[in-house]
Amino acid sequence: MMGTMTHPIVIGITGNPGSGKDTLADILQRHFREHTLETRLIAPGDLVREYVREHHLGDTSDRSILKQAAQQVRETDGANYWLQHAIAKAKDADILVYPGMRHLSELELARQHHGIIVAIDAPRKLRYQWIRLRNRPGDNVSYETFVAQEEAERNSATHQVDALMAAANVRVQNTGTLEQLDTIGDDIAAHFPNHLVTRYNAGKR
Repeated sequence: MMGTMTHPIVIGITGNPGSGKDTLADILQRHFREHTLETRLIAPGDLVREYVREHHLGDTSDRSILKQAAQQVRETDGANYWLQHAIAKAKDADILVYPGMRHLSELELARQHHGIIVAIDAPRKLRYQWIRLRNRPGDNVSYETFVAQEEAERNSATHQVDALMAAANVRVQNTGTLEQLDTIGDDIAAHFPNHLVTRYNAGKR
């Protein structure tokens, strides 16, 4: 069945900040490879940082610079530019794992590549604990600031993550252990591409 599909097949991962998108992407890449599928993991954030460096637009740890650059490119080169760029870079792979999907237009492009959308989420306080542990630039903020940033993003005209999560084929509630999330990732890879709407709860066995 894989041979009749447009490559790469896109596995888009969406979710709220700190929900475990990158962790799940790493897990999926490993398990798809275990199933002998050539898999590339390309995050849009990495593509944006690469673009900012190449065009000397400023500090790649400054989220406001990254956000502005990403949006400017979408306006000039099309709403799907970053996903199209990732697809081009992964053209020789069977699977493209794309964590950080944020726009509904990307959903349509992913489905043109016979892909699925995986939504991952966790309670806000748990997500805040995780972002403090990962300690990326900009993560060292108070819980109140974290909540305010998230609400401001949710109320912006460009916010589409909630709609993407509602449209996802696979929905993961990430409230358990890393081992439980790994089991879920293995199950997603093992049953791909036979997903309609599947729900997982990492906090339950």
